[in-house]
Amino acid sequence: MPACASLGAGSTVTLPMRLLLLFASGLLSLGGFAWLRLPRAAIRGESVVVEPGYRHLGDNAKGFDAAPGKGEGRSVEWSFRIGSYSGVATLQLEQQDVQDPWSITINGTRVATLHIAPKLEKRVYTVPAGALREGENRLRIEADKWKKGTNNDDIVVGKVTLTTAPVREALGLEKVTLRVVDADTGKAIPARVTVTDPALNPVDLWFAESERTAVRPGVLYLGERGASVEVPRGVLRFHATRGAEWSMDVQELTVSGAGTPEVKLSIRREVDTRGFVAADTHIHTYTISGHGDSTLEERMLTLAGEGVELAIATDHNHQTDYRPFQEKTELTSYFTAVTGNEVTTSHSHMNAFPLPPKGAKPDSAEKDWVKLVEDIRAKGAKVVILNHPRWSDEAPFKWQQLDSTTGARTAGPARYPVDGIELANATSLLKDPMTLFTDWFALLNHGERFFAVGSSDSHTVGENVGQGRTYVPSTTDDPARIDVDGACGEFVRGTTTIGLGIFCDVKIQGTARPGSMVRLEGGRIGASLRVGAPGWIRPRTARVFVNGLLALEAPVPAEDGKPTDATMELDVPVPSHDAYLVCVVIGDGVSGPWWKTEYPYTLAATNPVWLDADGDGKFRCALELADSILARGGSDPKAIAALLAIHDDAVGIQLLWRLRTQFGGLFRREAGAVLSALPQPRKRLSDFVK
Repeated sequence: MPACASLGAGSTVTLPMRLLLLFASGLLSLGGFAWLRLPRAAIRGESVVVEPGYRHLGDNAKGFDAAPGKGEGRSVEWSFRIGSYSGVATLQLEQQDVQDPWSITINGTRVATLHIAPKLEKRVYTVPAGALREGENRLRIEADKWKKGTNNDDIVVGKVTLTTAPVREALGLEKVTLRVVDADTGKAIPARVTVTDPALNPVDLWFAESERTAVRPGVLYLGERGASVEVPRGVLRFHATRGAEWSMDVQELTVSGAGTPEVKLSIRREVDTRGFVAADTHIHTYTISGHGDSTLEERMLTLAGEGVELAIATDHNHQTDYRPFQEKTELTSYFTAVTGNEVTTSHSHMNAFPLPPKGAKPDSAEKDWVKLVEDIRAKGAKVVILNHPRWSDEAPFKWQQLDSTTGARTAGPARYPVDGIELANATSLLKDPMTLFTDWFALLNHGERFFAVGSSDSHTVGENVGQGRTYVPSTTDDPARIDVDGACGEFVRGTTTIGLGIFCDVKIQGTARPGSMVRLEGGRIGASLRVGAPGWIRPRTARVFVNGLLALEAPVPAEDGKPTDATMELDVPVPSHDAYLVCVVIGDGVSGPWWKTEYPYTLAATNPVWLDADGDGKFRCALELADSILARGGSDPKAIAALLAIHDDAVGIQLLWRLRTQFGGLFRREAGAVLSALPQPRKRLSDFVK
């Protein structure tokens, strides 16, 4: 009896006949007779590499590190083959610098729109059932907005893989539930949970089961209700944080598929800021500003989850009201929302608040700073802040050619009409933490009078909103009941301090705080500097500047891994003339993804305490003192030198600047005559003359 093999219902053939048919099928298929080819079913979970490298799309000639060279235009299309598969599939790719909508289609079916994401990161998209077909498939990514001849959005896409299985199966996902509580009260609180592998690489998070979450790769912000989220199997670490006044809790969990594990994380407030509220004066959303990636609803969760208590909405040339979105996300008790506007012009960015949500907007086309700020104030703003003054070549201190030694500049208004300046902007920090302080000190010495501000400038969910913040004296510690007008007055009077991971405050002679004036007696003054930080940030050094000159430096008494709350009693040398005192604290940076700093430092700083030497209740800056010396000394270098001898180098620099502007090409001769008559050499002044 011949051996038989089944070919289908009602059909049998002998084995030799079957072999012959298979052989013929192979030969005929090579000749194009596809009707004899046996259909191939795609293996469930099979992966096809669509693009192994990276592609630069757009019209910019300047490329990216991953994809150099000129952009390829509006779209890119790939061809790939699979067997017969009609179910839901998973598309994985890497993308960078996506700011505008880009559509993903497969065989003409719209699959998704690329996530808005500035950094190079991996993203996963679901391919709906029926979008794929047996044999050849065509995957296309195309810009939704495109205008020929203009500067369109440029992006990178690459490392494209398609897997014939749903996301849960393709990635091996399992559900975990997350909740963060206050360790002291047991109450559930909003927080940030950063999820990583043991090497601290961010882990993709999926299918958060609450609308009141903000989720990005490795990041989940949740409210009081907690959240469920799906994660890949393996050993994972969960880090709970809530801004730089709270501790961090870390738990490691092996996700194996055995049930739904619960991760309960406990944190507590480690930095006592009673009497102050934490303000972020520079906050964006993608919904309004059109770049970054945070929606308005997500921004509410990030603000509550980072412990920001006074939140100033500052989308570009727009007045956003957060309050309806606070109510929608049930977060009204966690912060006071203020409508502001980042007035964005061709020559500067200025944050202004408060402003009416439906009121007229300031004229961003105005090029005259004085008129611009007058218009901003006329629209209702009580506080105007000059933002990131050195963030690019177009930033104010660059195009005005600010001299960071004298405070003089070649362009811009005679006097800055603003109330504050960002010295700690978390997304545009400079490598040297003192760069902007040096600028500020020079400007104060030159006669300006505006105050230090800290902010985050966060545009995305992943960028910690409130990483840079301003601590504002407040009559209440209830974040839902902050007196906005009172807070604005504190900004304008310079009673605030700033922090990037560290809190500080200072009292001079026991009572005088930033923004106030104290009588200066003798050659030294007592300063009580309080420094606070959570256990995961280490303050290192406290510096005291008088008239912008380093007067004292001391180590902060802190220990690794322990929260800092130290009051340092400092005996500070001071001149015998009017001056101002500023404290700056520098600490270690944070490299962990839960609160990564742009550069490896953290900092805090006070605003000036004004030191009144003559008791007249008025402060005279270094330039005014220099002018007084020149007026009294007349044209006699020895008389000028005798008066200069009892003044500090800040006054000396301003005096030499006056001589340079007065004598031009004869400056070195005139200045040299003054310096040679000094009883002791002054290196800083000699270097200026050189």
